[in-house]
Amino acid sequence: MYLDKLRKGIRKIPSADIIVEGQQSGPPTGAPINIEIKGDDLTTLIEIEEQIKQIIAKNDIRGIENLKSDLQRHKPEIIVNVNRSKANSLGMNTGTIGSIMRTAIYGQEVSTYREGEDEFPIMLRLNENTRNDIDALMNMKVGKVPISAVADVDYISSYGGIIRKDYRRTNTLSSNVLEGYNAININRKLKAAFDAELDLPEGYSVNFTGEMDSINETKNFLQFAVIISIVLIFLILVSQFNSIGKPGIVLTQVILSLIGIFLGMMIFNMGFSLFLSGLGVIAVAGIVVNNGILLIDYTDQQRKTGVSFRKAIIDSGKTRLTPVLLTAFSTILGLFPLALGVNIDFMGLLTDFNPNFYWGGESSQFWGPMAWTIIFGLSFATLLTLVVVPSMYYLVYRKRAIKNGEEF
Repeated sequence: MYLDKLRKGIRKIPSADIIVEGQQSGPPTGAPINIEIKGDDLTTLIEIEEQIKQIIAKNDIRGIENLKSDLQRHKPEIIVNVNRSKANSLGMNTGTIGSIMRTAIYGQEVSTYREGEDEFPIMLRLNENTRNDIDALMNMKVGKVPISAVADVDYISSYGGIIRKDYRRTNTLSSNVLEGYNAININRKLKAAFDAELDLPEGYSVNFTGEMDSINETKNFLQFAVIISIVLIFLILVSQFNSIGKPGIVLTQVILSLIGIFLGMMIFNMGFSLFLSGLGVIAVAGIVVNNGILLIDYTDQQRKTGVSFRKAIIDSGKTRLTPVLLTAFSTILGLFPLALGVNIDFMGLLTDFNPNFYWGGESSQFWGPMAWTIIFGLSFATLLTLVVVPSMYYLVYRKRAIKNGEEF
């Protein structure tokens, strides 16, 4: 909301190119919208750029702040054309003329000045007024002959710089995303529109990079990390319970926590930070299984002492209710200051008795998504664990208890 107001305000500033973006959560990434056009001919790259902008306008793809190219065009340039035959006849060459022009404009190190252990270069070049005067530069002499006698000047516009990636010329279009829009959804719409309508010449390609590269890398890492963590948890539980069914019951809490995470983010209209929220998912998976272990382990102990099957399940819920809730809610309450961005200056509190208490800040922007992920997942999973785990235990082991002749 505030970013949009700021963008509207700065549009009124003439001759200014200002980009407004909010604080990012997570590690630094590229632009949310980052389109790389690769090929050999700069003119063709510019034509593809215009085609892309037309496709975006035609399909009314909203949420893109201002798509800008990093290919600088219409940069003023002065070309000094040397008549080589004429220069040679006068005992001059292009190398000598170029060296003199470079020294006049950029300077040449002629000596150094030492002050203590520091050395400073002494540069020789024309003063600012003279080196900014093309006539004065052209009237410089090589020997007794002015440069203007063997060269003339052309004023042209050229490219500010040519960027290459993978040895290919690249024109990159980038933009921020307006508030209320999702970069992943916009990139998905752009890709679908380009696949359907963009006509690329042979040897040219269009790729989505920037933040999308980081998202894809993070997604691949988190997929691997989640699978490994769940497999390790499952193997540890199997070794502890000597059973496959009980670890399966415990791991249902991971699914419950995921439901709670996405439900909480939908209710409070929060974005899912792939990196930090992903770490939060992995953390929640390790935390919530403890509650299930407490319930199942106590139920097994009660059954071994001769307590009836049904009563053992009920007693486990009653007995472990307090420790399960205390464990979960102490974790949740401990994360609230981080999630809300509560800041206290402990050094100021100790030295000046001034805690400088305030809300928000960079720590909240960075770690907030992970804290809220754990809070949502743990809250939802804890409350349902006390119902779902005993119920699943009853359904899975009821027939076995009857077969073993246990009392119900």
